[in-house]
Amino acid sequence: MMKQQVLILMFIVLGSFDLSAQEKEKKPEPIWDVSFGTSQLFEGWFHKDTQGIIPTTSALLTNELFLTRKISLALAFNLPMVPSRRVIDGKISESYSAPANLVGPAIDLFHLSVSKRATFKVQVSLLMGTVIKPELPIFPLSAFRLKIESDEKSGVYIGVSASLAVNSIGLIYGVLYRF
Repeated sequence: MMKQQVLILMFIVLGSFDLSAQEKEKKPEPIWDVSFGTSQLFEGWFHKDTQGIIPTTSALLTNELFLTRKISLALAFNLPMVPSRRVIDGKISESYSAPANLVGPAIDLFHLSVSKRATFKVQVSLLMGTVIKPELPIFPLSAFRLKIESDEKSGVYIGVSASLAVNSIGLIYGVLYRF
């Protein structure tokens, strides 16, 4: 347990350094990041029996308000496009998959210039969410994203999200624009 805490602390400390190889000219920093993406949610992932899980495809809208160069306030909306499905005894069982609103801090752990016009970033988010289900009003969710951003303030990302409270893990990917 102590080793995990030390590793987390090391990531946070490393996140305070900019690993960019080049000094960029001073331009106004963007304050908003809007991304449109997709998530493939695997509900029931943390149960002992994970056989028969069919991912739930969802539309994902994320907005980030940058508080500093590396820390932002993330707002997300996840809208399932299909019901939650599972194969049980050779038959597909469907259940309601609720939309979710999420809010919380996002931290860029480090930046790395990969060319004169592109930057690679690693981001972690710790969010609190709500769904339209009365039995689960608030739940925590963590997300980890790898992002490539261009100087034109656009980019792409891929990552994972996980929540033990709603028993799901997700693959997330999409495009982003900063302004």
